[in-house]
Amino acid sequence: MARRRVLWVADKLGYGEELHDVGRWYVSMHQAFEHQASESNGVEVVAIVLRASPSLVRPLAEKGMVVRTLGMARLDPRTLFALTNLIRRERIDVVHAHGYGASAFARLAGRLTHVPVIVHQHDSLAEGPWYARLCDRLMAPWTASTLAVSEAVREFCAHERSLSAAPIEVWHPAVASSAQAIDAPRRAAAKKALGIPTGHVVVGSVARLVSEKGVRCLIEAMPRVLAARPDTTFVIVGDGPERPALEAAAKRLGVDASIRWLGYQHDVQPALAAMDCFVSTSVVDGAPLAVFEAMASGTAIVATAVSGTLDVLKHEANALLVPSRDPRALAEALAKLVQDAGLRERLARQAASDSRAYDAAQYAEKLTALYERVTSNGAAPRPKAVSPLKRFETLFRYLAVGASGATVHLGTLWALVELAGLPVLVATTTGFVLAVISNFILNRLWTFRSQERNVRLQFVRFWIVALWGMGINTGLMWILVHVLMMRYLIAQVLTIGIVSMWNFFANTYWTFQPIRFGAPASARKAYLYDVSVVIPALNEENRLPATLSGMGPYFRSRGLRAEVIVVDDGSTDRTLEMLTQLSDDGATLRLIHNPVNRGKGAAVRAGFRAAQGEYVLMMDADNATPVESLDALWPHRQVQRILIGSRHAGGWRRRPGVPWLRYAISRIGNGMIQWLLLPGVHDTQCGFKLFSYPVAKALAVRQRINRFGFDMELLAIARALGIEMQEIEVPWTAIPGSRVRPMRDAWRVFGELMTIKTNLMTGAYHIEHAVGLSPAEALAAEERR
Repeated sequence: MARRRVLWVADKLGYGEELHDVGRWYVSMHQAFEHQASESNGVEVVAIVLRASPSLVRPLAEKGMVVRTLGMARLDPRTLFALTNLIRRERIDVVHAHGYGASAFARLAGRLTHVPVIVHQHDSLAEGPWYARLCDRLMAPWTASTLAVSEAVREFCAHERSLSAAPIEVWHPAVASSAQAIDAPRRAAAKKALGIPTGHVVVGSVARLVSEKGVRCLIEAMPRVLAARPDTTFVIVGDGPERPALEAAAKRLGVDASIRWLGYQHDVQPALAAMDCFVSTSVVDGAPLAVFEAMASGTAIVATAVSGTLDVLKHEANALLVPSRDPRALAEALAKLVQDAGLRERLARQAASDSRAYDAAQYAEKLTALYERVTSNGAAPRPKAVSPLKRFETLFRYLAVGASGATVHLGTLWALVELAGLPVLVATTTGFVLAVISNFILNRLWTFRSQERNVRLQFVRFWIVALWGMGINTGLMWILVHVLMMRYLIAQVLTIGIVSMWNFFANTYWTFQPIRFGAPASARKAYLYDVSVVIPALNEENRLPATLSGMGPYFRSRGLRAEVIVVDDGSTDRTLEMLTQLSDDGATLRLIHNPVNRGKGAAVRAGFRAAQGEYVLMMDADNATPVESLDALWPHRQVQRILIGSRHAGGWRRRPGVPWLRYAISRIGNGMIQWLLLPGVHDTQCGFKLFSYPVAKALAVRQRINRFGFDMELLAIARALGIEMQEIEVPWTAIPGSRVRPMRDAWRVFGELMTIKTNLMTGAYHIEHAVGLSPAEALAAEERR
């Protein structure tokens, strides 16, 4: 089998002279591919970086890796031509892009050269500017596959970057195969090289010194750690804009003499070798590579319980986990670790064992298989080449249709004004509407010869493109005439040309493209659990322990394998700390942490995406409907059914403890929901619902609303997909401490109700499938996969 030629393209490799995760990924994967045994199979890499970074390219060259630098500015349009020429000249088979700019230009170049593009997301720190998000949405069909470094980053890719049109796979960072656990003699030698007495306990951190890495928390924890063990030395590897402030804080606290500031290191292994304990204090992180390197080196770890680390670290199994931004909790964990050599050894041994799953050699083999898959029969097949003559014929037809539309518009205007005597504004509007309808029909049947069944969605898209064209026309005319002082007729000619090209490309690559939807890649033949329980939590330190305490006994008594996924949605109390200290009790407990509050809908969506059970149960943290209520739902379960725990299936009545105002608003709100969206469903808002695995996954990749309206959104999408729903009455108790505010929340729910209705009308939920299957058949096929 011939070797695949792969183009790695990144926006940049680091900051100044510091390699960041993408640059370090380049190094580790280059070395892994160099060590691949077979010369006839595998990949041949061409690596480039878009922005000039010679200071970072040189150290890579010293490691034997050649990286070309294009030296382009951030939005330089020449980047597209350079990439296109490079792909053709080097006969590239697949492009692997890292970063917003790289993924945008790479997908455009891939579309022009018919080469599949893989998008690799390394963090979830920012959503990017509006134009980057717009590019992601428009180019989603041109993405062959997406790689995310953690579950939280997968969620970010699906909903902030709109990358769910292709499979999103979680690939945690890889650790170089040369990394190995450090023995006592090597650790002693490393301490000596740093001028640290052998008997001292070394606590170290490897991080860029910026606020999101939370190193200030470590500085503030140092006095308590030194009080517990004075012969502790702290080693901080890394540099950044916060270093002067951190050094000043260390002096103010009187701990500066116990710190070694090593600055940025291209190779962190010598520093890691000296550490008895590694600390990760990230406030938010996709998947901190330094944690994986510390695991491989056999170093005991204390880490903040943020989403990137929770995928791989488990409290008191292979690390100690603490809440972020909590110096006291961090100090207590470090003091415990520096005083207990046995605990350090046990955690380090388990971490080193777990790190074998992230070996770079295995990662390279998986990557080779992925490249083979997307170039053979990948998730997004290469489009067929279209000859220049065919493209010109399509453009000619489009312009001819546009001319006929203009004739319809002018003819209608003349007839309505001159013959019917209608006002000019009414006549103009009518002429415009008729022209758009005429253009849509002719373009669908003649210009593009579309076979898409969802005509309504295409018509809505066509209108959107037309309205955008009107906006562009108005804006350009104002700029050209009033700002650039161009003559009116010349400005109109230029504007017509630009708007015509906009309309042509928007309709070619959006309106009349086949409507596709990528099914989740995570469907399995066998399930790890019978039930996955998803519980969203926000500041639930008081109510959640009682809810969780009943899970294990219940599922054991029913003979069910269960996992409980608690999604902490940016709690500011001790919820996260409490969760990290709980142990499994008959049901596997998993924790997902959103560093900021995004809403109950976002939390449930994250839980659905992480679920691995044959059925997924959604329930509230306050235990208003206890887990025992699953007994009422379980006998009615089916693959293509949603079971809705309902407070009103047997008729509306006010429950004890529910205020009259809240009850009245609920009745009015449900009446509106039934009228506009879900006729026949009496209770959309009860937080107790059971979904089959394929249904949960299909809904999770479509659901968008983060706040109160997510329940009715899930059910509305399910009904549009043809999924059966059944309401079953369950017990419900009004629990003190409810965050529902009837008047305020009623307006929010109404706004979200209208958003859902609009999304259904415009096809935003991708209800139709290009494969020609009905929704029920598509879900069944997903289940069999």
